[in-house]
Amino acid sequence: MSKIIIETLKRQHKNILEELTKIGSFRNNISKEEKQIIEGLILLKKTLIDHLRLEENTLYSELLDILEKNALKLNAQTTRTFRLSMKPIGEKVLRFIGKYSLGGAIKDDAEEFLNVFIEIDKALRRRVNSEEDILFPLYIKYCS
Repeated sequence: MSKIIIETLKRQHKNILEELTKIGSFRNNISKEEKQIIEGLILLKKTLIDHLRLEENTLYSELLDILEKNALKLNAQTTRTFRLSMKPIGEKVLRFIGKYSLGGAIKDDAEEFLNVFIEIDKALRRRVNSEEDILFPLYIKYCS
């Protein structure tokens, strides 16, 4: 089961990164490509929500339960830190998507859209890398 969870989370990561890359590819033609950017934002939102739900309901819950039962305090703290640190990132991304998935919003403030998108892109890419390098191996080790 743990292998399936990790494979699903990694597939979602891949989809998130692909969507970020696709949206980022329009940065030189933001006004002309607004429809495609909005479609990408909507897809990104769905994938991110599904991903966050799976992490919260399965990954963090199962991993913390096992780590706490086995008194693995450092690993439990690392897991709690991952859980807590994702909340503001997820909220920022969802606010961004909510704001810019409305028609005309991107054209109205293309510079702000681009600046915030770059921040979000970097934050999500860093997060994906750290989850795959640190959190997923913990899950595989203790929840297999």
